[in-house]
Amino acid sequence: MMGMYKKLAGAKDQRRGGSIAITRARHDCVAILNPRSSIFSLLILILISSVAPLWAHEAQDDLPDDIIKKIGFDQKLDQQVPLDLNFRDDTGKDVRFQQYFGKKPVMVVPLYYKCGMLCPEEMKLLIDSLKELKFDVGKDFQLVVLSIDPRETPADAANTKKDWLKQYGRAGTEAGWHLLTGQQTAIGSLTQAIGFRYAFDAKTGQYAHPDGVVILTPEGKVARYFYSLNYPSRDLRFALVEASKNQIGSPVDYLWLQCYHYNPVTGKYSIGVLALVRLGALLTMVGLGSLIGGLSLWSKRQQGQDVPLKQDKIPGVVAELK
Repeated sequence: MMGMYKKLAGAKDQRRGGSIAITRARHDCVAILNPRSSIFSLLILILISSVAPLWAHEAQDDLPDDIIKKIGFDQKLDQQVPLDLNFRDDTGKDVRFQQYFGKKPVMVVPLYYKCGMLCPEEMKLLIDSLKELKFDVGKDFQLVVLSIDPRETPADAANTKKDWLKQYGRAGTEAGWHLLTGQQTAIGSLTQAIGFRYAFDAKTGQYAHPDGVVILTPEGKVARYFYSLNYPSRDLRFALVEASKNQIGSPVDYLWLQCYHYNPVTGKYSIGVLALVRLGALLTMVGLGSLIGGLSLWSKRQQGQDVPLKQDKIPGVVAELK
């Protein structure tokens, strides 16, 4: 019994310690917002950036260190990806990567269809976010899923696509989903261009890879990254609007993007205090301008009712009076 009490007491102390740690962490987060702590904030963000792509591999603790060191995401913002790459789509048709570009932004998801660990969870979370978006796949942007395994076939892609479309649940969007397979040369060229690093584990016959989504512009340039199984629908929307150069979305999105800015270190959108102040000042000026303009117009109309007609401006009236 004494042993049990000690365990319970230890558990309480641990919870109390956890609460204290959480409280301290909150204070630390507030401290980071202090401009004087910008250096520490930058160091923390860099640390998050270096670790985030590996969080997805917690279930793969048995991987050799040499493989773990090979996987990750290197951000290559604004880099042009090669569009002259040949793949096969989920219908077995030979396609050129270029055909998905030109009008709308493109969302690229590198994974492989027979992955039994990370990929299904990654796509489930992504599809959940896509369902929250008012944008439709195919209408507002193209979704390209690239298999990193050259052994996979269009049949593998087709079977996977059926399941994902069922999860997405929006009729008429099938044409916007492009599940590709291809040769190692083409796969390697595209993954290298977007900074996606992965490795084949000969022991298990599977691929070790980070999770992530890359947003490309209609011209094929890297615009935004999202990773660590974290794809907020709001951030995806902002990224697609920015990548399209405001060709999709609404004026409200434009206003929000004056406040929210993409952080390439964390791969997230966060609100900027200075930007919010500027936007508030701008809206105040617009409101005051509208008020002053309205009052001025009303005043002129009121004065116009009392001002006598100028005879030299109305010849017909002058002649009649004479």
